[in-house]
Amino acid sequence: MTDPNTYNERRNALKYIVSLLAYPMVYFIINLFPFVDRLHGLFSSATPSPALLLLNTLSYPQQGTGIAIVFFVNVRKKLMPANLKAALKEWTHKTKIEEYEFKTEELEKTVQGSHHVVGQYQTC
Repeated sequence: MTDPNTYNERRNALKYIVSLLAYPMVYFIINLFPFVDRLHGLFSSATPSPALLLLNTLSYPQQGTGIAIVFFVNVRKKLMPANLKAALKEWTHKTKIEEYEFKTEELEKTVQGSHHVVGQYQTC
């Protein structure tokens, strides 16, 4: 029998990997028409195809929109109101930063126990 924790970890990892596969797919689909247009221009010495040029012009700028849509689909569960409130609370939470107390007695003992002398300071 398999361990339930291992099964859940593998399932979550697979779900995460599948969600990341959408990015290269969107990139490939959006860049398909510019790629075909470049191949047509490479192998055809005739004038450029107006249809391919139009598809190239319309599809290439949509790359950012496609990536943004994939990103939104991937993080939509994290955009729940409770999660947003928790994130806002974490961002606004002020932590008290305290200074580190430096004890000179420990430094003097360390310096006196050192083996090498460099200038007027001893080093280990």
